[in-house]
Amino acid sequence: MIGAAPQTPFDVVIISGESPAAAGERWEYTEDYYHQLRGQLTDEGVFCQRFRQTGLGAWPLQHAMATAMTAFPHVIAIQAAPGEILLIGSMKEQGLIGE
Repeated sequence: MIGAAPQTPFDVVIISGESPAAAGERWEYTEDYYHQLRGQLTDEGVFCQRFRQTGLGAWPLQHAMATAMTAFPHVIAIQAAPGEILLIGSMKEQGLIGE
């Protein structure tokens, strides 16, 4: 569980989590988790959630992205290395990828 909101919100939160094999059953892939995480960030804040995605198919990533999008309007997934996925989200109006 995420702790109480900090006195000073964070610009960046990085989470190095477990594999989302059972994403629908793990706390760090729930709507409540992402909404609490959003409460920890500044209005321009960004979160990055790292997990391993090997041999699990597309469903865990699709589920994690859809759930994160209930709290963050801008969510992208980046393959950092084979089997290493970074899920990045933000509330920034201009999105995550600038011109």
